[in-house]
Amino acid sequence: MDASSEAEFEKVKCLLDRISWPMTLLGIWPKNLTRSGQLKFTIFITYFTIHLSMQLLDLANVVGHLELVVVNLTETSFQTMAMFRILITRLGKTTCRLIDAIQEDLSIEKFHDPQEIRILFNYTKITDKFYRLGVRFAAFSAFMYYVTPLQTYFIAKMTNGTAILVNPYRIYHFIDLSPIERTAVVYAFQFPIMYTGVFFVASYSVLLGFVTNFCAHLAILNHRMTTMKDKNADHRVVFRRHTQQHIKILIMAQWLNDAYHVALLYELLTTTILLGLIVYQFLLVISVLKNTMSIAKW
Repeated sequence: MDASSEAEFEKVKCLLDRISWPMTLLGIWPKNLTRSGQLKFTIFITYFTIHLSMQLLDLANVVGHLELVVVNLTETSFQTMAMFRILITRLGKTTCRLIDAIQEDLSIEKFHDPQEIRILFNYTKITDKFYRLGVRFAAFSAFMYYVTPLQTYFIAKMTNGTAILVNPYRIYHFIDLSPIERTAVVYAFQFPIMYTGVFFVASYSVLLGFVTNFCAHLAILNHRMTTMKDKNADHRVVFRRHTQQHIKILIMAQWLNDAYHVALLYELLTTTILLGLIVYQFLLVISVLKNTMSIAKW
């Protein structure tokens, strides 16, 4: 192998470590767990469960008010998706098996020529690009969503308007939040929720990393079948080895399906229902505006 192929291979080996960094930060990544990572995960999942429960209580409280239900569902549905992803990643045994199987194949001795490494590297670049762009966009969006109520409050203050500080995420309040000090405390309490947006994109990066890895190995297998460069003269042995590799890829793909199909189905159903509610609310607003204009003309 030449120097460029070895450099590309090192980047491929580091891919999972790079895209899993946001998960490792709070002990969600299931590999190489430390005591501090387990402690951080316990603290975060406890906090997240409490916050999500308060969001669901608020949803039950606003049932009957379509606009408030849509606002709550927009946040709650995303948070429940993130919770599913966290539990699948951290506690799912299938995820660990997938990671181990992928890392087992990342040995330079298993590649026959530089072209095979180049194929794997090209597929890896897709995941890496998605991760870099997606995480930055998610971090910026989560930060802007969090600070928007604070920005609105300060603008109203400076323009001598009615300044009311509201929380960035709707939750059920067990106490009166009329005093600004209490609202500020709850506002600060919700700061870690921004992390869920970054985690969600990182989890999709990992999922994409699994898929592109399978695609790369299928492409490598196709390359080997096309060139048939093998020192072994017995083609039956060669085909048997290729068939076994193909079966292994299919088994890993089935593992991926078993690990994520429930979460992906939930995300599809939730997003579909939410889009339906948003469209219904939009049509309702248009209908009200038309009636108002008709009354004004009359």
